[in-house]
Amino acid sequence: MTQSRLAYSIDFGPIYSYRDYTITDYSMETDVYPSGKEWFNVFEDYYNEVEKYGLGFGLTLGISYNLFKTLDLKTGLGYKKIEEKIVPSTPVESIPINGKINMPNYSNCYHYLTFPLNVQHKVFSIDKFSFGVVLGSDIDFLNSYTMTSRSNKFLTDPKYEAGQVSKLSLNLRGGLIINYKMRRNLSIYLQPDFARYITPNLTYDLGDVGAIYFKADQYNYYIQTRFGINFH
Repeated sequence: MTQSRLAYSIDFGPIYSYRDYTITDYSMETDVYPSGKEWFNVFEDYYNEVEKYGLGFGLTLGISYNLFKTLDLKTGLGYKKIEEKIVPSTPVESIPINGKINMPNYSNCYHYLTFPLNVQHKVFSIDKFSFGVVLGSDIDFLNSYTMTSRSNKFLTDPKYEAGQVSKLSLNLRGGLIINYKMRRNLSIYLQPDFARYITPNLTYDLGDVGAIYFKADQYNYYIQTRFGINFH
């Protein structure tokens, strides 16, 4: 009996994410104001201090087509949550408990409906195990987000006040896949991969034209370890 070239999958796993900032425009230094780039450097240093890696998760329903013996094309539909954990540098509103300072935890969370497009290549097999590489991209549509304002704990919170979250984001991904064939039409797999967005997740426009200003983009990136089931 010939095995179908189509296969279906479901996978889920934790997402460990962070972000970078890239300045796109800024005011030049004048006799009255410093350059907008100096202000951006202060902005970046501050958020690098208070924002840390966040833990989210993802879930994907997939369908793949075996194009050649060792090459599969895969797409599907999924959900993912990525975030930045926030650790305030100044315990202004911390609560003493048993003589210890209890620092509140916050996070910025972004929820996406995602359409993955992957190419999977099987490199070699050993008995029931196969090992391969995965290259692909996710087209992510923003479903919802939460950004925590810390303006009541600090004088201002420009990220919360000026950040514009993108409705559509695109990333590039690459990783490994280890597959174990349990039956002729059923297998389980482990897929660790790394993704980086190539379109901004957020944009910032801070300051006043004619005075001091800068514009910047935020690009998130993450590591995800997927645990999945394949069936024909």
